[in-house]
Amino acid sequence: MFDSSSAKSGEDHTVNFKPEPGYYVGKVVVDGVGRDDLKDAGSIQFKGVASDHTIYIEFVKHDGSTAGKQFDISTSIGGGEGTISPSSKVEAGTNKEVQWNLKEGYEVSAVIIDGVTRDDLKEDKGKISFSGADRNHSYGSYL
Repeated sequence: MFDSSSAKSGEDHTVNFKPEPGYYVGKVVVDGVGRDDLKDAGSIQFKGVASDHTIYIEFVKHDGSTAGKQFDISTSIGGGEGTISPSSKVEAGTNKEVQWNLKEGYEVSAVIIDGVTRDDLKEDKGKISFSGADRNHSYGSYL
């Protein structure tokens, strides 16, 4: 819980928040609008304050499960020219497909998932799925 604060009209104002150990941010509502994009931000910034604002932040106790958690899927491509799905956050238990396209003349020489080289995935034809996310993952293609 945090107290009210005030800012002069036209000033920028930042509200910081951080859950105590054993808790996570389950919900952020700013001026009546759910803002899942701010759950991991740690702060809310108002530029050129012109009116009152209301913030609601719900801190939830970890129960040991992954319910309500988000995980990072980090992606990279290197050693040549190509594109890959951008890194993203996914809700626990959901699936995430990573796609890549190589410029003509390039081929995948190595695939590294969560720090482990996976030669069996070099021929996956441009996509791989992470099923039932339960932790952070990293995917790298090297050409």
